[in-house]
Formats: sequence, structure tokens, C-alpha cells
Amino acid sequence: MGAEGEVVGLELASGPAGGHVIRTAGRRIHARHAVVLSAGVWTGDLLSAATGTPGWSRLLQPRRGHLLEMPRPVGMSPVTHGMMEVSYTKHYAAASTTPPLPSAAASSTAAAASPASPADITFTATTSANGDLLIGSSRESNVWDTAPSPAIIAAILQRAATFLPGLRAAADSAAMAAEAAADGGDSYGGAVAGLSVRVGLRPYAVGGLPLVGPVVGAPGLFVAAGHEGSGLCMGPGTGELLVRHIRTHLGASGQDTRSFDDLLPDARLRGAALATTL
Repeated sequence: MGAEGEVVGLELASGPAGGHVIRTAGRRIHARHAVVLSAGVWTGDLLSAATGTPGWSRLLQPRRGHLLEMPRPVGMSPVTHGMMEVSYTKHYAAASTTPPLPSAAASSTAAAASPASPADITFTATTSANGDLLIGSSRESNVWDTAPSPAIIAAILQRAATFLPGLRAAADSAAMAAEAAADGGDSYGGAVAGLSVRVGLRPYAVGGLPLVGPVVGAPGLFVAAGHEGSGLCMGPGTGELLVRHIRTHLGASGQDTRSFDDLLPDARLRGAALATTL
């Protein structure tokens, strides 16, 4: 729906024949057969508003991340393959069990009441298509602000310089800029030549597994969200899985979802809700 503008709401059809309505800022779009709701971290809010079930908003949370792009410093050897610090995988190990749903304060409408986690910095590096370095990474839970943080930029470069000594000068410059910003001075801008910063919100689903499949009680509505940092790799496979399922089972009396039962949205919501009561 990106070509149609920002999606601001979803109206569910009252009957079993589908016909859900997607609302953007400028128009209403009637779906003839099916809707796949895949709006990243905002998926939960859209689903809660449409279904009246507040748990969807609390099931999906933002994990803010910074990614740095910069020219390779003069004299530094090229990065010819992707590099990743092994501790990057700890986020997946920590998600192997289903924790309870957060309180309602953790929804985006009350984000100020939900404490943000300290930034976790883990080294990753690769080379972009144009030859620049792509350096990461950071993770912060329950942070909706997408403004770059000079302190996190400096921390990422400091960690990267441990593995790539050619980045030491850039790391030191970023650290000085972060100190100046903390004292009320200018931000990181210009501190590292050619540096650009991307800040995004990864859609994390409580329990670690994404939500993929049909929504119970809303025939023709499907969800694909909550992949967090794995969306870049899992997105194409998720899309293929859902398209195949929709084409095969749309209009059938029963929906065979055995191939991805553990990821079904309703099952994921029930699991997190059950953990809340334990």
C-alpha cells in the first residue's frame, strides 16, 4: 500500500465473503478477496483498532536500530564478506520462550509510560553495492523515536573499531561529537566524513516468533509481521508462504495451516496472554 500513501485504518467486513476496507489519508480501498496486514511495528495498532482486541498492540513492540554507512577510510582493507559478532545471535536465544504480554502502557499510544531498554551494541559490517561500508548494529526496546543518537553512533563505531582497526579515527571523532552533543553542542553531523545514519524500528513480537497467517474471526484477513531483525531474510519466504496459502485455501470451508501453526496470529496472542496469567 506504500504507493497509495500511509494506511490509517482497516475496516473489517461484516460477512464471511470478505470485502475488508483499507483506509489511507486520501481514499478508501475495497479488497475483493483478501488483505495481508504487514505494516511492521504498526501492525498491532491497526489490528487492535479493527478488531477491538487491545492485545494485538501489546504483542508487537518496536526495537530501534541504527545502521551507519560511510566511505571506507583510506588505507583500510576492503570488507569482502559480511561480518557479524557471534553475540548477535543471543537475541534469538533469548526469544526461545514466550514471556508475558507487557502492560497496556507499552502500546505506542502510551509509549512514554513504558521504559526503554539500554542500547545493546553488537558488531556487524558489510560492503554496500556502491562500495561504502555498512556498519551496525544497535537494539533498543520500546523506543519509538527515530532521531539518530550521537551516543549510539559513537558506540557502534567504537565497537566496530575493535574488529576493524581502520575505523579507529572515525570512532574517536564520533566519540568527541557525542560528548559535545551531551553537553548541548552540535550533534554528530560532520564529525565523520561522509557518514550517513539510518534509524528504523524493527517489529518485535513478544516471544520472538513472527505472526504469519489468517486472523480468527476475520475471514480474508491475514497478518505477516513481527520478524524483527530477520525480516530482510525471512520476508520473501513469508510472502511466498502466504500467497500460496491464500491462493490454495481462499473460499475453502477450512484453512489448512499446519505448515505454520506455531506462527498463527491467534496462537501467538493466546500464548503470550497465557504467560501473563502464570
